[in-house]
Amino acid sequence: MSITGAYTWEDISSLGMEAYFQPIYNVEKHRITGLEALFRARDGKGGFLDPESLVQEAEECGWVHETCG
Repeated sequence: MSITGAYTWEDISSLGMEAYFQPIYNVEKHRITGLEALFRARDGKGGFLDPESLVQEAEECGWVHETCG
């Protein structure tokens, strides 16, 4: 079974994605110098799909162009 199971891109989109912003801290300058955006896809059961596996599967299934195109 794939990480997304029987999910289609439409299923994942309808379950929702959440954005989190993580600061990038420069230890030499002792300050935040940027932000990294992290997106998490909900699994419909109160949790999130595994990001690494989801990205790998998205690339293999051609979803990356749909979401980033």
